[in-house]
Amino acid sequence: MFDAATKLRNETIIEQLMSKDAGMTKQAEDKLNDYIRIKEREAVVVDAILPPFDITAADLDVQLGFEEPVKIFEREPATTAAITVPFGGNVEAREIEGSKFPVVFDTIRTLKKRANKFKLMTYRNDIRNIITDNDINEIGIQKDVRFFALCDSLLGGAAGTSLSAAGGVAMWQSIAGGLTPETWVDMMQIMPKGLGNFSVATVVMNLVRAEEFFSWNADDLGDAMKAEVLVNGWSQRQVGGRKIIVTIKRNIVGDNDVYMFAEPNKLGKHCRLQAATIYPKVEADMLEWHCLESVGLTLAQVTGIAKATLTG
Repeated sequence: MFDAATKLRNETIIEQLMSKDAGMTKQAEDKLNDYIRIKEREAVVVDAILPPFDITAADLDVQLGFEEPVKIFEREPATTAAITVPFGGNVEAREIEGSKFPVVFDTIRTLKKRANKFKLMTYRNDIRNIITDNDINEIGIQKDVRFFALCDSLLGGAAGTSLSAAGGVAMWQSIAGGLTPETWVDMMQIMPKGLGNFSVATVVMNLVRAEEFFSWNADDLGDAMKAEVLVNGWSQRQVGGRKIIVTIKRNIVGDNDVYMFAEPNKLGKHCRLQAATIYPKVEADMLEWHCLESVGLTLAQVTGIAKATLTG
C-alpha cells in the first residue's frame, strides 16, 4: 500500500543528502547512521557469542613501532597450588605475574554503491532500508567469516589436532552420527576436558543441522520447546541450559559443524572503535555511498572454544 508519510521521509532524506548545505547533509547522515547501529547488532552471529563494547581513542594504548590502533588487556594470572605445611614449617615464596594480550583494530567496509536521485524517489519503502540493509548484511557476513576462520585456525585447522595450550586435548573432534541426545553429550564433554575445565555456554549450528532437534523425544527436548520453535522460529533458544544460536549462513557454519563457546569473559575481547557508519558522496544527480566499521577482536585462549564435526 502507498504510504504517503514514508514517501515524504524518503524525499526529505534524499534532498538533505543532495543539499549543498553541510548541516542538512549531516542531518540525513545522522538518520542513516542511527538506523545502521541498531540493526547491525542484531545481524551478526559473533556479536551474540562475544558481545562487542565501544571504546574511544583515549582508551587506545600506544605501541612503539606499531602504528595500528591497539588496546592491551590482561589475563588472569596463574597461581600455584596450595600445600599442607606443619606448624613451624617454612613455605617457599613464588613470583607471580600475569600476562597481557593485544586487541588490534582494523576496518571492514563495503564496496561503493551508486544510485540516481530520481530513481530513489520512486521507491515506496523506507529509503533507509534501501540504502543500508545490503551494506549491514555484507559487513556482518565478513565479520562472521573472519571470526569462524579464526576459531578453526586456533583449533588446529582439522579435527583431532591435539593442542598443547589445551593440555594435549583436541578441542575439535569428529563425532560419528547426527544431532542426537547421545552425540550432544559427546559434544558437551569436549570443552571441560581442556586445560581450562570450562563448560559450554553457547552453541552455534546452522538451520539444516538444527532441524534434527525435532527428531528428539519429549523427554530429551520437550514438546513445549518444539511447539514454540514451530510457531516462532529458532532465533535463540536454550537446550540443556546452553544458548543455541541457529544461523542461516551455511557457507560459514557448515551442515556438519557445531561450534561451542564458553562465557564471554573466558574467550577474549571484542571492541568497536567505530560502529557501522555510512559515508555518502553527492555528485550532480548521483548519490554514492559505502559503509565502514572499525573493530578489534582477539580470542585470548583456545580452551574456551570447541568444535564438533558430525559425520552422520
